[in-house]
Amino acid sequence: MLLAALLLARIEFFNDRGEMHSTEEWRGLPVIIAPVFTRCPVACPMITAGLKKALAESNARPGTYRVVLFSFDPRDTPADLHRFREQHRLPIDWTVASAKEPAIHALMDSIGFRYAQTNGGFTHPNMIVGVTADLKPSKVLVGTEYRAADIESMLAGDDWLDRYAGPLVALLIFICLGSAGYLAIRTG
Repeated sequence: MLLAALLLARIEFFNDRGEMHSTEEWRGLPVIIAPVFTRCPVACPMITAGLKKALAESNARPGTYRVVLFSFDPRDTPADLHRFREQHRLPIDWTVASAKEPAIHALMDSIGFRYAQTNGGFTHPNMIVGVTADLKPSKVLVGTEYRAADIESMLAGDDWLDRYAGPLVALLIFICLGSAGYLAIRTG
């Protein structure tokens, strides 16, 4: 996957208690990043609920991964983040965070998340991103509902494309070269 070639941007961010942290602190455990914004009327609450449900149904043990709901709205304050946490009854070990605008863009770019501001809100894809323990984005799940098996695969860093890309490219090159050779013999 193209994302696997990128490293998560190293940025400073604040959480819902107003404490400053760095994405470097996420190193060592797989991370699920859910890009959200606290004023979102529909999709972000659905992403949050879908993630809570899938993790509750999964075999993933709390403490073996991190969940970060990261607001890409530069207007969000620690109070807004805390209100979002309370409103959606998020587990205490989940991080609800945001940052200043340049840092938000750096993080969202590093996970391949694109969004646009529209009429006081945002147009954005509904997705969550898995990040490996060494801070490499590894898997994207699109939508607002997720299967427990997909979450477990995300946390394990399983990505069939990363695993098989080399052999698949080699096979494709072999087929192309073989076809070119065959055509050269037939037309020559």
